[in-house]
Amino acid sequence: MVEMIQRDDRNEVTIITVPARLDAVLSESLNQLFGDLMAEGRCKVVVDCRHLEFLNSIVIGILVGFHQKATKKGGNLKFANVPLPVEDVFRLTKLGQVFKWYPSVDDAVADF
Repeated sequence: MVEMIQRDDRNEVTIITVPARLDAVLSESLNQLFGDLMAEGRCKVVVDCRHLEFLNSIVIGILVGFHQKATKKGGNLKFANVPLPVEDVFRLTKLGQVFKWYPSVDDAVADF
């Protein structure tokens, strides 16, 4: 099980693997990571959610903010291995209309 946010750069795509809980404790780390990625010009990002069980509204705001910045620069924020409870959160918050999710990281990477 992943305890911290992990980053893996694959050519022009960055894969971020997140732990079971994305809450206030990790929101600053996530925000800093997205800021670093933008500063590096890395705006094609896949979030691997295979461990994710919970995310709060602060994290949702950070994800939406990065998505908006990334798309303005020709990139995107995509999700892979999204568990059903997280899909439900995306749908309930209408983010299913904004975010795309894929059955695997490789599928999400291939869609760039």
